[in-house]
Amino acid sequence: MDKNIKILIPEALPEWTDRIHNGPMKAVWNSETEDLPTLELTPPQRGLKSEFIDGAWYWVVGCEKCLGTSNGWDYFVCDEHNVCVDCQTHRSEIVGSAWGTREGFRCSPCQTALDQKLKREALEKVASNDYDEWDYKHNDEIVCPHCGTSYEPDEPRDGKETCDICGGEYELEIEYSVTYSTTVVGERITLDSLEIEETETNL
Repeated sequence: MDKNIKILIPEALPEWTDRIHNGPMKAVWNSETEDLPTLELTPPQRGLKSEFIDGAWYWVVGCEKCLGTSNGWDYFVCDEHNVCVDCQTHRSEIVGSAWGTREGFRCSPCQTALDQKLKREALEKVASNDYDEWDYKHNDEIVCPHCGTSYEPDEPRDGKETCDICGGEYELEIEYSVTYSTTVVGERITLDSLEIEETETNL
């Protein structure tokens, strides 16, 4: 996409300042302004966004890959860049699920291949060492006893878990340690205070 695209939006009046993007394919004006009409428009092509420039509203390039400013999880993506990050298959040709990634999306066959690759790599690491069940006890993080992958679930609780990498099931037991805290009540007793007390007693 030509990053210099600039298309006037005559339907959006210059005095309208209330504009939001409701998804990457819809711009909405006056959604929160009761005394003005609400206007919803779809950009003429994917990857464009509305911007107020020099006193008027325009469609301009929003695709950060085209602009060279992408940091991942892009909101606006043009048709050219709307492809699988691995096999480059266009989104319109994808059959089945698409998996979101920082760089865009991954098609189902590529995701399956990646899962299998990660599973094999994880299992190979464990296979190179002798398995010892004590390696998976009393750890600071959860470690899968099948493949050795470590992670922290969002809401850990005792019970059966399934590893995201190898698919193996295991029983999780959360262990808690007890600690104690103390705070002085009144004035703190010290050696100096003891000596003062003894002196007063001997008077």
